[in-house]
Amino acid sequence: MLESGPTKKPDPNLLEFQDCTVFRVLDDNFAILKCDKGLILCDTCDVWLDPETTAQAASKTIRQVINIGDQRLVHAALIDSKNKIQYLASSGMISIKDFD
Repeated sequence: MLESGPTKKPDPNLLEFQDCTVFRVLDDNFAILKCDKGLILCDTCDVWLDPETTAQAASKTIRQVINIGDQRLVHAALIDSKNKIQYLASSGMISIKDFD
């Protein structure tokens, strides 16, 4: 029988697979997402077009690959809970529809 190891407690400073909505597109490179925990800043290197290519690597602007209201799954790190935008996306801006 396999023994299970100690369970790892989630880090309160990290969001993993957070369900978010694109709230605002700031310019060609940056957008703000909204989730239950707060606001997340993301840029073109966080938007994955396929498993190997980001929007930045494909020379796409953020406006070309996401729209206000889009649902995304995001990994993010807490920068400062007192800031208006509390989190910075670290990876994984996968479209929710990719899981349907």
